[in-house]
Amino acid sequence: MIEHLETVMLIRANNLRGYKQQKYTDQVMRLSQTYQSRMTSAQPLLQSLNLIHDPRTDYDRLIIS
Repeated sequence: MIEHLETVMLIRANNLRGYKQQKYTDQVMRLSQTYQSRMTSAQPLLQSLNLIHDPRTDYDRLIIS
């Protein structure tokens, strides 16, 4: 009886762990999709800016003239 109860508890713990892992994976996927859609919608604006890549810092600099 006790061994059966221990087995049931282990199964439940593993199911909960799997559920939490899946929930975390789903959150990461949603954030990734949100980021991708925002970057896609910002692309025309980014291309219209006068950006020059600065090799010293490895960042793009906005040139205001």
